[in-house]
Amino acid sequence: MLKNQKLFVICIIIFIIQNCGLIDLWKNRNHEIRKSHYTNGTLEYESSYLNNKLDGPSYHYNVGGILISYAEYVNGSPHGIWKIFYDSGKLKYTCSYFYAHKDGEEKFYHENGQMQSLIKYEYGKVISEIIRWDENGELLY
Repeated sequence: MLKNQKLFVICIIIFIIQNCGLIDLWKNRNHEIRKSHYTNGTLEYESSYLNNKLDGPSYHYNVGGILISYAEYVNGSPHGIWKIFYDSGKLKYTCSYFYAHKDGEEKFYHENGQMQSLIKYEYGKVISEIIRWDENGELLY
């Protein structure tokens, strides 16, 4: 019980100090959302930056307002999911990144939604043979 009380008191002290402005835990953190628009007014992209480096989600749209890519970044490098879409909005490509290295499955899709190719990575190194399918789902190799 005493251990929980000490933890509670410490949390309260930190909360009070933070709210009084005695310390600023977010000092020197320059986080912003940057946006750009096409000449017709539709959103072109919306990206999260921290200290002038991509950090967080990044969305890109075509001139018609349809999402054409989504990526996640940490400190300027891809980290997380990266997706590219056809202008129709259907998924074209997906890949996972781990601190700028492909890690996991990289998949391409035909516009009809059928998988086109699959290859696996582990921290940037190919660990499988590429598999390809035609638009009807027939295995090519």
